[in-house]
Amino acid sequence: TSGSLNIKWPNNFEAKNSSVFIFDAFGKVVQQIFPKNNELEIINLKALDVGIYFLKIITPGGKFYTKKVIKTS
Repeated sequence: TSGSLNIKWPNNFEAKNSSVFIFDAFGKVVQQIFPKNNELEIINLKALDVGIYFLKIITPGGKFYTKKVIKTS
């Protein structure tokens, strides 16, 4: 991806109390987002350097989901 990352929440998912983190390849948090509702979340990646990042979503119940993101330009 280059400019932004879109997260579409499932219908039965409570995004409002979740946390979204973006980590660089060294494990440093470079961005943190707190969703306000269950609508589409657009995360701006323009300020990040080209490289590999990890998107981590932590739910209110303590479950987490991780996805690799490659910033190309």
